[in-house]
Amino acid sequence: MALTIHYRLSLAAASYSHVQRLLKALRKEAVQLGFSRVGHLQKLGEPALVRDPDQPGVTHAIDPIVALGFRTWPSEGEAEASFGLSRYPAAVLRKDGASFPTGLPLWCSRGFCSTGTADDEQHGGVVNFVRCHIGVVALLEAAARMGFRVEVLDDAAYWETRDVLALARNARKHIELMAVFAATMYELSQDHGDLIEAIGVQDSSLSKVFKLIWLTRSRGPGRSSEAESYL
Repeated sequence: MALTIHYRLSLAAASYSHVQRLLKALRKEAVQLGFSRVGHLQKLGEPALVRDPDQPGVTHAIDPIVALGFRTWPSEGEAEASFGLSRYPAAVLRKDGASFPTGLPLWCSRGFCSTGTADDEQHGGVVNFVRCHIGVVALLEAAARMGFRVEVLDDAAYWETRDVLALARNARKHIELMAVFAATMYELSQDHGDLIEAIGVQDSSLSKVFKLIWLTRSRGPGRSSEAESYL
């Protein structure tokens, strides 16, 4: 449920050495942008899902022939974003012996960063989230300047608007929504524990989090001391 920015990078035609140079430059840009951590350039890629044109609803997972990329953590916390490019086979060979073109660019990759997870108060709350989200967008802008084709779907709409105040308000709304969700889950668990167990919420520590949020949210007489004793 965290706010997420999804992106796709691609190149129509390029040699491996050119891709390597571009990714080295993009990695350097991440360092210069002040990302909290930037990993080394390495073999890094995921299978691509390709729809079968002759079998509606069927997709094929295609492993890359070559993959290169690096991992980043744009701000404090666990929000991670990977950037890279992979080269895939030009065609998919089905089990029945038939084949069809993948339709993928020569070099491409998909990635995402759940920047909403960066809003943890221990890492700076909304300020840390804004830093994380703006950092990812800035790196994608740098990729576009370098010649990558960049496609973005931004849950927070910052890619389209570049409105920092709206981004911060979006983050605050998300935090409030998650608090309400957690409190509601706890309240439901009081009368519908069997339902909560059925959907897989069995971790007692998770239940504890729900109760703590509910206690601090209620803030009625004695609630603060009750929350402290529960801790």
